[in-house]
Amino acid sequence: MSELYFMTILGNLGALLVVTGFLCLLIGGGLYGWHMTTVTEYDTQDEKELHRRCKIKAKNLLIISFICLLISCFIPSTKEMYAIYGIGGVIDYVKGNEKAKKLPDKVIDALDKYLDEQKGGKE
Repeated sequence: MSELYFMTILGNLGALLVVTGFLCLLIGGGLYGWHMTTVTEYDTQDEKELHRRCKIKAKNLLIISFICLLISCFIPSTKEMYAIYGIGGVIDYVKGNEKAKKLPDKVIDALDKYLDEQKGGKE
């Protein structure tokens, strides 16, 4: 039962990484755009320091957004994890069960057709 709990949490973590990545991308892009549009040669030393810090923070936010979005690509959604977990268990069962190996192809085709009909009825 704990596997199902962790699958749900991991799916939510993927969504959180996507949201965090896009927020960091927006904020970092905004800071970098502000820096590029407001920098001039006649800035005071304090303004130059502010622009330098903003540019560093913008680059850091853009790097964080890239990392978050990259990691989120490798985390499957909750539905995908349920499918992986369920199908993996079935495959392990079939490999270990001699009776399941002897099932004719017609049984598999009928089961596939039945599942397709059930899936079509719920959508």
